[in-house]
Amino acid sequence: MSNFRIFTDSTCDLAPEVYKEWGVEYFKLAFYFTDDESVRYRDGDIPANEFYDEMRKGRTAKTSGSNPGDIREKMEPVLKAGEDILYLGFASVLSNSFSVAKLTADELMEEYPDRKIICVDSCSQSAGQALVLKFVLDKKNSGASLEETAQYAEEIKLHVAHWFTVDNLVYLKRGGRLSAASAVIGTVLNIKPIIHTDNEGRLVAVEKVRGRKNAMNFIIDKYGEEAVHPGEGPLYFCNSDCMEDVEYMKNRLKEKFGVDTDLVVDIGPVIGSHVGPGTISIFYECKNR
Repeated sequence: MSNFRIFTDSTCDLAPEVYKEWGVEYFKLAFYFTDDESVRYRDGDIPANEFYDEMRKGRTAKTSGSNPGDIREKMEPVLKAGEDILYLGFASVLSNSFSVAKLTADELMEEYPDRKIICVDSCSQSAGQALVLKFVLDKKNSGASLEETAQYAEEIKLHVAHWFTVDNLVYLKRGGRLSAASAVIGTVLNIKPIIHTDNEGRLVAVEKVRGRKNAMNFIIDKYGEEAVHPGEGPLYFCNSDCMEDVEYMKNRLKEKFGVDTDLVVDIGPVIGSHVGPGTISIFYECKNR
């Protein structure tokens, strides 16, 4: 088996035991509440449901990227042990974490010229990033080299669909992804945006429907149109404290297409700061994003 390790970010929203089971190292991104900027947290410090309870109370959270010192602390021992690294990073258009990791990796390669670190922008987030990671990990475990696995990562990331909807438009407005007027009108009319992630990792609103259930059904239909293996999966979910909606979508997808759900994750505070409670998303292999 090829002698390299895979690294990623906490924005995969996987539980710590899953990273451990998969043999993947990860960097924790940070966040803070704007009413007390003196206290800084990292993904995993606060349970997701408690974090969303704070948001529902009106607290606003902001995020910061990876710490170069943390990256060096985790990567350097691997290089010293004679192993190379493939880093699969959070979408660079949404965070500076990828550029920070790339810069740190370049510095480390100057210090360890016999070692190699390849950085791949996943152009993904949450369980979408986790699904890209799983495909890449399976490629590595099949015996692929570092270079072969990195090339595969560049290819497969463009074939993982990201579709989601949000419950409250205020968080998209706060993040500058929706005008204040649109947010007010949408809230009054119970409009729910249908959003997908494009090939660069940007969040793109492609449709607006009235009502939460209609939004979920729209996404379910998209799965049937786009999935490469609609009856087989893999199928991943992420959600921000709305498991009842996850169960509804899981059941409908099973009824319509016979597909089982492979993984459900809680959206962590770093991504959740921007989308708020009540966000639900599905991820699967598609012909094209």
